[in-house]
Amino acid sequence: QKGKNKGLYLGPGLDNISKAINGVQRHRIYTVASPPKTGKSTFVDYGFVISPYLDWIENNPGIEIEWVYFSFEIDRVSKEFDFVAYFLYHDFGIERITLEEGQTITINNQKETVIDLSPDYLRGRLQDDNGNIIKVKESIVEAIKVVYEKRIIPLFGEYSSSGTQITPGKINFIENRDNPTGIWKYLIHKAEKEGDFIYEYFGENKKRIRGYKPRNPDKITIVVLDHIRKCVPERGFNMKQTVDKMSEMLVELRNLLSYTFVIVIHSNRNIADTERLKFAKDELY
Repeated sequence: QKGKNKGLYLGPGLDNISKAINGVQRHRIYTVASPPKTGKSTFVDYGFVISPYLDWIENNPGIEIEWVYFSFEIDRVSKEFDFVAYFLYHDFGIERITLEEGQTITINNQKETVIDLSPDYLRGRLQDDNGNIIKVKESIVEAIKVVYEKRIIPLFGEYSSSGTQITPGKINFIENRDNPTGIWKYLIHKAEKEGDFIYEYFGENKKRIRGYKPRNPDKITIVVLDHIRKCVPERGFNMKQTVDKMSEMLVELRNLLSYTFVIVIHSNRNIADTERLKFAKDELY
């Protein structure tokens, strides 16, 4: 009742869903599911990382917040470029790029002289119709430097050219795939540094965790798992058994630590098949 349970805003464009779930709350598991290549990671980054981060800066400076981001498909540098593209739009209003005079790029069989701002453009991956790299304009390079200092380092931390972290950020970004037990141990070890576990003793020299007391009960910890089917299988488990094991552990961790979990999962491409929709109707919905 003190106002500390007010959820973090999912961002402009997601007002209806943000209201429906009362924003991003502590002690919740959110599952984002759809077929592959439909924008799940982009949705999660915007609704559960970037927008809550901006909302926290504006409205909750007295509450500590951090993310643990298990990214089993996208590496950190690629993710940083995704975030840079967003903040160039958010902070500088850069959305479309006009190509140099005489330069064109064919998109959908149409020669274009203006392109969308994108991570591929920033990384020098786009080529014009003559096979030349479409270079980033100097004015945008200067904006990128500002975004890097103001947004990327506070979020991801600062890294050396060899990939060694120099200073931490709000996001603990983990690229190495692990099994459910490894993920469990990582989060338990993290919690041990930030609070005290309460143990129940039984038998001879045996104990189990009965509770947890964080030193900062107001801290918000959001754990992203992208995606759950990429977890390394437990020994002798198939994919379904591994996913079930991870799901079971996530419920236990949520109840114990009051962390927020955002789980990305690929659904079967056939889930949107017309005949299946006709057959399953509201059950599938």
